[in-house]
Amino acid sequence: MNIALVYYSFSGNTHSAVIFFRQALEEKTHQIQTVRLKLSREESSFFKQCRDAFLKKEAELSGCEYSLKQYDFIIFATPVWAFTITPALRSYLSKADGLKNKKVGFILTFGSGAGANKTKKELERILKDKGATVEFSLGLKGNKIKDKEYLRNEFSSLTKSYGL
Repeated sequence: MNIALVYYSFSGNTHSAVIFFRQALEEKTHQIQTVRLKLSREESSFFKQCRDAFLKKEAELSGCEYSLKQYDFIIFATPVWAFTITPALRSYLSKADGLKNKKVGFILTFGSGAGANKTKKELERILKDKGATVEFSLGLKGNKIKDKEYLRNEFSSLTKSYGL
């Protein structure tokens, strides 16, 4: 299976989770393309970035390929900021092409988890509006990302349930 992992990470938690998941998928001989979203000009203040997320602003991305037509399965990953997705992922999804009739899933990383359910519903709506079929969502606690056993347990259920 040809899989894309599209993600944004500011603190490194989401990046660590995606890399761990990528390795698990590669062990199953899937072809994986990792796309780390990078901002043209990244605000260094986490609080300003959260404000932009709360206001549902988009961010200017650099060096992105927006076509996802060649993938069998697309997995998005983002931290939860201010009860929503990051401006980077919002911007990417507004421009992404080739999601119609695609199987997708997403991973949310969060601190308290207070906005995880709201973010999950919003991301499901965005993906469904693009014509994608949401197969799964997974929430990961940021303070457990360095716990390899935690990640192994969370990701093994995904790989078994969805044939990944």
